[in-house]
Amino acid sequence: MDVKEITWTPERMKKHLDAKEAQRYLSKINSKMIKQPKYPHQMQNLVREKVTELPSEQLVVIYLTFWENLCEYEIAKEIRTTVSKVINIKEKALLRLKELMAEENPRELCIA
Repeated sequence: MDVKEITWTPERMKKHLDAKEAQRYLSKINSKMIKQPKYPHQMQNLVREKVTELPSEQLVVIYLTFWENLCEYEIAKEIRTTVSKVINIKEKALLRLKELMAEENPRELCIA
């Protein structure tokens, strides 16, 4: 049996490595069990209302995270940016959302 040399183009190699990285990241994220508390419908509606007051970039990241259940890696691919940028945007959005909620309802609310 003859052994043939297999060569991949740089684009194909990058695509292959990106797919492997995505699989590793998603399996790591999916293995974590997250327990989320249930809030009354009034509080949920208030959060939905306040989310619309966020800047568009933050709104997109929050929507993709909590409504579409995407992880940071998937969001980064969707909006064509880095995972660290997505994490920073999400942190700023959650802090801003917490401020908006505190203005409306002074009672302590746990957001992420």
